[in-house]
Amino acid sequence: MKKLTIFGLAAFLIVGLVAVAGAHKPEGELFFAFQFNDDSVPVIDGNHADWSFIPADPYEIRNDRLFSPAASIRDVGRGAADPSEANIRHRIGYNANDEFLYFSTEMFDDYHDIDREDPGSLWRDDDWEVRVNPSAVSAEEHNPEGAPTNFITYVHAVPPLEGVYERILPGEDKDWMVDGGGNLEFGWSFTGEMVSGEGTYYYEMKLRPVVALGETAEDTEWMDMEEGEQLHLNVTMADTDAPQPATYNGFWAISPGPGNNPEVDFVLAPLDDVEQTAVEEVSWGMIKAGISE
Repeated sequence: MKKLTIFGLAAFLIVGLVAVAGAHKPEGELFFAFQFNDDSVPVIDGNHADWSFIPADPYEIRNDRLFSPAASIRDVGRGAADPSEANIRHRIGYNANDEFLYFSTEMFDDYHDIDREDPGSLWRDDDWEVRVNPSAVSAEEHNPEGAPTNFITYVHAVPPLEGVYERILPGEDKDWMVDGGGNLEFGWSFTGEMVSGEGTYYYEMKLRPVVALGETAEDTEWMDMEEGEQLHLNVTMADTDAPQPATYNGFWAISPGPGNNPEVDFVLAPLDDVEQTAVEEVSWGMIKAGISE
């Protein structure tokens, strides 16, 4: 795994996005994971109030920084998502002591769709896909044959269909890799209409990033969460606005694609000089949906 010195990292944080030797996609850019204090890590319940103190710059990722890896709409370019149809905010954090990554995504959607024919094909509906490669290797080096798994995809689509809402690929055959197994927690909530209508969905997850997947939790190599480390991540939102077979109105990712691989450089940032105290908030997504609490 690549690591930046704290001096260099501080310089990067000042400018936000920089050209960096060896960076992957998008070339010349870094993204940052916020460092939570031990007493301020978010509860994984789908309520994003405990993310409210995180500075927008450089930690929030919104529509203007997202690409579409879908072949039918890839050429429209970066930042092409129409906020009246899909308005997205991602935030990613970590805690150096519990060694978990934390993910939150808020998405206003003019039509949230859950109607897949096969309950296990979550990607046929409006799903949330998180891809993690702690070793920060190129796509050609992901899960090489005969070597331990170094890249895992976490797929969630809610509300559950026939009880199915999660796929961990690979790893779902291991009870310690799935939601509630000790190394992963997932939560969600929504405002507006749950399905087949306009609403805002809130996704949350914490996970221990896997460097090399073993047959047990004990013989799995987990990432050492130290500030300055770099890893590759991608978060993708599928927006399917028509009955099966899936017709993608949008398919929005942090990585440019086309393979939907995690090729974006995320840096584990040092502690920010901010008061890590959650405040009650009415999100911009809820306002967009015409809802208040």
